[in-house]
Amino acid sequence: MHSEDFRYLESRVKAQYEAFPYPDIETANKNGTALAAMPSDIFAINHYLFAGFRDFSLPFRVLVAGGGTGIATVRLAQQLQRAGCPSKLVYLDLSEESRRIAERRAQSFGLDNIDFHTGSLIDLPSLGLGVFDYIDCGGVLHHLEEPAAGLTALTEVMAAEGGMGLMVYGPYGRAGIYPIQEMMRRLGAKNQSDQLPVLKKGLDGLPATNLLHHHERFRQGYGENDAELVDLFLHPVDRPFTVPQLTQLCERAGLRVVRFMPTAKYEPASYIGVAEILRRVSDMEWLERAALAELLSGNMHMHFFFAVRSENFEEGIVDIERPDIADFVPVLRDIDGAVLAEKLSQSNDFAYNFDGTSVVAEITDGMRALIAEIDGHRTLEEIYMSLAGKSGSLDWLSFRATYFAVHRILHDLLYGLFLRKRG
Repeated sequence: MHSEDFRYLESRVKAQYEAFPYPDIETANKNGTALAAMPSDIFAINHYLFAGFRDFSLPFRVLVAGGGTGIATVRLAQQLQRAGCPSKLVYLDLSEESRRIAERRAQSFGLDNIDFHTGSLIDLPSLGLGVFDYIDCGGVLHHLEEPAAGLTALTEVMAAEGGMGLMVYGPYGRAGIYPIQEMMRRLGAKNQSDQLPVLKKGLDGLPATNLLHHHERFRQGYGENDAELVDLFLHPVDRPFTVPQLTQLCERAGLRVVRFMPTAKYEPASYIGVAEILRRVSDMEWLERAALAELLSGNMHMHFFFAVRSENFEEGIVDIERPDIADFVPVLRDIDGAVLAEKLSQSNDFAYNFDGTSVVAEITDGMRALIAEIDGHRTLEEIYMSLAGKSGSLDWLSFRATYFAVHRILHDLLYGLFLRKRG
């Protein structure tokens, strides 16, 4: 049983997304592929939750909880359809207008493997929607008055060996947003439509000292449309989480965090090179390192992560140093290896920006040659044999070391390379 305050706030959230469905953007690239939405990718799900062994020729049930305007739903449904998976996706959202947008998107992609439902995430266990192998829940828990109850409801409908992919807000990268939210509450207005003109004028007139100017994410531009402005600054419920708070939230719901993504973003070495600090960091467990990285970066505004049941002790992540790694197939996200290798040919330095922090890695000719061979079908052993046949002198240990360097860039930094076991 939930409080009257909970249902009242839920009704306000519903009203917002009826009036301002968000985000309302195009969701396809030139070849008709649904745009990527982290963590919503079946290859990533397989890599992080099923150690690369998930057989998508078998039935696979997915819940997109808080499906909004359908970006994650369409992405997953299209990937599963293309994989020939006998899948069923269930979309659930409070907003009927958001659902209508999601349904139109699904129709534009010719998808028929989605069931659409309107309702509250909190009521999931009583809706009779079944049990799910994977649950996708992005941008929802931080808009609940009772996030722990929401996550518990998700856990109740997740299969014992299943997993979740989630996104919630982080406090440090949104530090400038919360004073504006409080300012708008104090100024008062009848509804969000009335607040919008005042908000826009206020944002235009902010002094240079305002926190909103101090974060890279928001210096690059914010509030591209009314729906985004409302979602950022006028939302009735917005409660961010630090890494330790997320860990505790998951524990309360009977879950454990598998990994935050991309993984390099949660490594202190991405932000600082002080030897004494890194020496101490080297003795920390990965969750401790992630918490420290969040403090060092100072501007993480979202956390993407995978989670499983606490009693699920199976290591779901593909260990790239496992002895049979040669039998695994590397898969790039939405790009051909040859095309990517060509794009990386312009420089021997690869620079990636974590919201203002630039991480630089070296790209060698050997790495480009390996990347060009990645087609999503051949195993690492087959790629090695192809390259060895061309060079005549490549040994497995050298190839393996080159793949590790590629993996650190394309997986750890970019969230763009995953591994699966060939079925």
